[in-house]
Amino acid sequence: MLTTGKHFVGYGAAEGGLNQAVTQLGRRALVDEYAEPFRRALAEAGLAVVMNSYNEIDGVPWVADRRLLTELLRDQLGFDSIVVSDYDAVTLQTRYYRTAESPARAAPRAIGAGLDVELPGDTNVAHLVGGVEQGRLDERIVDNAVTRVLAVKARAGLIPGMTVPRSRPGTVPGTMSELAASDSGEAAAVRRAIAELGVVLLGNDGTLPLAPRTGRIVLVGPAADELRIHFWAYTSVASAEVPLGAAAMMAGEVPGLDPEAVFSDIFQLRMPGIEERFEAEARRIHPDAPTVLEALRRLEPTIGHVPLGRFDAASGPVLSQASVERAVAGADIVIAVVGERTGWVGYNTAGEGQTSVSPSLPGDQDDLVTLLAAVEKPLVTVVVTGRPLLLDTIARASNPVILAPLLGEEAGPVIADALFGVINPSGKLPSMFPRQLGQLPIYHGHHVGSGYGHPTGARHGYLDLEDGSPLYPFGHGLSHSSFDVAFDPAAASAVKKVDGCIRAPLIVSNPSALAGEVVVQLYARDEAAEVRPIRQLLAFSRLALAAGDTATVVLEALVERLFYTMPDGSRGVEAGEVTVMAGLSSVDIRCTETIMLTLGPS
Repeated sequence: MLTTGKHFVGYGAAEGGLNQAVTQLGRRALVDEYAEPFRRALAEAGLAVVMNSYNEIDGVPWVADRRLLTELLRDQLGFDSIVVSDYDAVTLQTRYYRTAESPARAAPRAIGAGLDVELPGDTNVAHLVGGVEQGRLDERIVDNAVTRVLAVKARAGLIPGMTVPRSRPGTVPGTMSELAASDSGEAAAVRRAIAELGVVLLGNDGTLPLAPRTGRIVLVGPAADELRIHFWAYTSVASAEVPLGAAAMMAGEVPGLDPEAVFSDIFQLRMPGIEERFEAEARRIHPDAPTVLEALRRLEPTIGHVPLGRFDAASGPVLSQASVERAVAGADIVIAVVGERTGWVGYNTAGEGQTSVSPSLPGDQDDLVTLLAAVEKPLVTVVVTGRPLLLDTIARASNPVILAPLLGEEAGPVIADALFGVINPSGKLPSMFPRQLGQLPIYHGHHVGSGYGHPTGARHGYLDLEDGSPLYPFGHGLSHSSFDVAFDPAAASAVKKVDGCIRAPLIVSNPSALAGEVVVQLYARDEAAEVRPIRQLLAFSRLALAAGDTATVVLEALVERLFYTMPDGSRGVEAGEVTVMAGLSSVDIRCTETIMLTLGPS
C-alpha cells in the first residue's frame, strides 16, 4: 500500500466551486496556502505518490503543467517519487479542455510536465513511443519516469530480488495482505476510537448529555434509521452503487460505455426502490453495524421513532406545523437526525462530482427542524455530513447540535453514546462553517485587512448580515467538561524562540466535575511584514484531564511555519514582532504574548 497525496494543487479554489474548473490563484497563495499541506505531508508523512488535480490555471491543465508538477512539486517541495494522474485526466486534454488535438499529443505533454503514471488505463501513454520517434518527446523523460516507477515498486517489495532503500520513513506503511489481516478486533477498536475522536459537539444549552430514563424520547429525521448515510464515497458501501451510477455518469466519456444502454430504465438512479436497494446493500456489507435508532434503543429500549423529513422533498408529503406537532405530541425530548448522503452517483448530494450551488441540507430537513423548534419541546439535532454546510437555520432552531462527520460502521453507537454521555465529545472542526453562502470562502487564516475580522477589532460587515463571523470557527468543538488554558508563569519566558523553534509552555486545567479530553491550539500572527494571515495554526496537543486536574504541556513549532514567499521567489520571514496565542479554537483564545522574532541564532 502506498500513501498518496491528492489533489495537487488548489483543487478547493475552483471557480464556482465546480469540479474540473479553472482556478484563479496568485503565486503566493498557490505556494504558501494551497501547497503548504503537501509540503508538510512530504516532510512528515513521507508520501510515496502524488495525484494531480483536474483544474487548469493560466490556460494549462494541471496534468500537463510543468510549473506545477516539476518546478513546484519536485524542485521546490523536494518530491522525488511518482506522480499519477487523476481518473482520465490525461484524456481530458482532448475531450474537455481541448488543449491537445489527439492522445498522441496529450501523452507527451503530460509526461513532459512531470507525470509518471496514467490512470486508469493506457489510452494515451500507448502513444509515447511514437512521440519519441517523431521528436515530440525526449526519451530521457520517459526513462526518468520509468525509473521512478520501478523504484517505488522495489520499495514496496513488488519486484522479487530487488530492494531500494526508502528515502522517507513512511513511504510504504504495509502491504494489502497485511492490511487485510488487520481487519480484526484490534482494527475494530481503532475504528471505534477514530469515530469517538471525530464526533463534534457544536452547541449545547445544557440539554446534553441526556440522563437515563429522562422521559419519552422520539427520534425523527431521514437519517435516524439509515446506515448508508454514514459512509463516504471511497468505501465499499458507496462502491456498491457504482455499477449503476458510475456507468450513467461516465457514458460518452469513457470508451466502451454506450450512452443509450446506460440511460435505459435499468440504470436509472431515481427509479422506485433504489434507495431501499442501496440501504440493503449497506446492511449486507456491515450486518453488525446499527443505525442511530437501533443504537439508541440498546441504551433506551422505549425510544420512539416517527419517519419525518426527507432527503428529496418532492418525493413525499409537505410538512406542516400541525403534522409535526401530532408526530411528537407524546415526546418529552425530540432528537432530529438529519444530513446528506455522500457518494458518486445521482441520489447523493455530496461527494466526488456532486456539486451544488448551495451547500445546504437537502430536501425538507431545514423546514423539519424549524417546525420542531416551534413545538417548544427540548430539541437535539444530529447532523451527518462530511463537509461544511449552511447550518444557521439548524443552529437557531436547536442549540444542542452534534456533528457526525461520516463515522462509518461505528456511527450509530458513537452518536448514541455522545447523546447519553457515555463518551465526552472532544472532536474539533478542521474548517469553518459559514452563516450564509455569501461568506464563502471563509477560513481561519484569512489575510489581515480582509475577511470577517481584524486584529484591531475593526468590523468588516455585510449590509444584509449583522454578524459576519463564522457560525462555527476552525478548531471549534465543545465538551461536557470545561477547560482553562494559560501560559506557564513558572517558565523563565512564557513564549520564546529556541533553536529555530517557537516554544510555548502552557498550563491546562479542568475545573469541572467531569473528566474529558481537550485539544489545546497554538496560533501566531506576524504583526509587521508583508500582508499575512490574521492567524496561523502552529501546533496543537490533545490532553486527557480528570475532573479538577491540571497538566503542563509545551507546544512548539519551527519558525519555518511562518515562512512565506518573498517578492524574489525565495521563502523566508522578516524579523519583528510576532503575537503568539493559545486557546481552545481559532477564536476562543485564552492567552497571548508577543515575542521578537530574530533571524540569527536564538
